[in-house]
Amino acid sequence: MLSDVAGITDKNGGFRVVVTERHRFKYHVGPGERLFVVPGLKVQEPIPFEEIRPIVIQVEEYITSRLAPRTNACGGCQQCCITYAIKSDTFNKASHTKCHNCSDKGGCRAYFYRPTPCREFQCLWLKSQKTNHPMSAELRPDRCGVFFVGDVLGEPGSVFEVHPSLDTDAVNRDPVRGFIEKEQAEGRKAYLVTGYEGETM
Repeated sequence: MLSDVAGITDKNGGFRVVVTERHRFKYHVGPGERLFVVPGLKVQEPIPFEEIRPIVIQVEEYITSRLAPRTNACGGCQQCCITYAIKSDTFNKASHTKCHNCSDKGGCRAYFYRPTPCREFQCLWLKSQKTNHPMSAELRPDRCGVFFVGDVLGEPGSVFEVHPSLDTDAVNRDPVRGFIEKEQAEGRKAYLVTGYEGETM
């Protein structure tokens, strides 16, 4: 007998895969969780061990495709996944290199397992999209070659960092230069970040 496959997400950003008859999924969903039955995906139980990971990946990609339009204003931008140096206990990516988890469709192939620095990070452009004064579309990091980080050095609202891609001249072009000059005219300090701790540029 073939069973249906679903993913269940929780409010902390985690998820699990459930394989059962469709009418039994409701018994697996707890308070605050969401159920995503993957259309057209049926498996024969028991599932051979070597087939488990591909099924989990397929479920994860389906859930991400459903959630991304609602929760991710990044669009196809992956600039922080390229420019930033990302270090945690379980993950180490050098700056100015594309993370191996970057999907060709945009987003992250390991979204539900991404390390804490990725989970907690939001560039200034992304933060602004949730406000009444969003930064312009041309300032999206993948379009302008720079991403900004606000509220740094313990000085909320008064300091922001400027992280250029390998094209360091991007900071001198519009609209980047115009944004920096506007922010400085309003009393905020801009710090140009050209390297990361433990690395040389």
